[in-house]
Amino acid sequence: SGSGCRARTTRFGRHGSAPENWTAVSPNGDKVIFVSNQNGAARQIWIADPDGQNQRQLTSFPEGSFAVRPLWSPDGSSIIFDATVGGVSSIYTLNVDSGLPQKILGDGSSELAAPCWSNDGRSIYYSKRTDGQWQLWKASVDGSGEIQITKNGGYEAHVSSDGKYIFYNKGGYGALGVFRLPTDGASEEEKVLDLYQVESLGEWALTDQGIYFLHRNEVFEVPTKQPRIRFLNFSTQQISDVSPLPLQPLGNPGLSVSPDGAWLYYSINDRTDIDIMLVENVNW
Repeated sequence: SGSGCRARTTRFGRHGSAPENWTAVSPNGDKVIFVSNQNGAARQIWIADPDGQNQRQLTSFPEGSFAVRPLWSPDGSSIIFDATVGGVSSIYTLNVDSGLPQKILGDGSSELAAPCWSNDGRSIYYSKRTDGQWQLWKASVDGSGEIQITKNGGYEAHVSSDGKYIFYNKGGYGALGVFRLPTDGASEEEKVLDLYQVESLGEWALTDQGIYFLHRNEVFEVPTKQPRIRFLNFSTQQISDVSPLPLQPLGNPGLSVSPDGAWLYYSINDRTDIDIMLVENVNW
């Protein structure tokens, strides 16, 4: 019902260090992954307990590299993310126990971004830019068998837990909407939410019950006086407020929901530090 929600700050990374963002909660809720360059001049993937304790760096890309948008596999054993290393954007998987990233896509011929897992963990979806437009593609988890999925644009995606739909937004400043498309291709795309894309990923999170999203603007490029998290209920098609936010979320905040639905994670710019916020007692 969302009553009694409140936000509190949990610091991931060292005080005064560089930004921490792109949070994602593990399927069993016992770990959080995030992106930080607290340990040098590259944006690396880190892992920690949900309260920010016991942090451990997972990747060691060279200086000038940056990894973004890590997401857990359905079984919680691996993560997938995209990273730009040496000027080449590629898609990687990484076993969280071994900590060894494996590049599965990326030869420099096209830009790749925003990968996610299929519901069974056997395939991946990702965005590829060709001829100036981002489209969604699908491949096996080893990168083989690439198939283009969208024709009218697609960028950041999540797959429903039953595997029937892929939900996505579209790349480009000012693009409007979160859409869904049946994974079997049986029908055309359908817009499910009016949400402006302002070149900031991680503004929305998919659950079985609906979509949580950050409400920053009343209309395009007109900021709201009170940023907040809102929720689109699939059953009722109603949008309701979940929690007001004490500070403006960071760009690419990595909005993420705990498996039990009790916590929401996102990143904020807290003066000179950038922290990860938790909204508790959600329970929609």
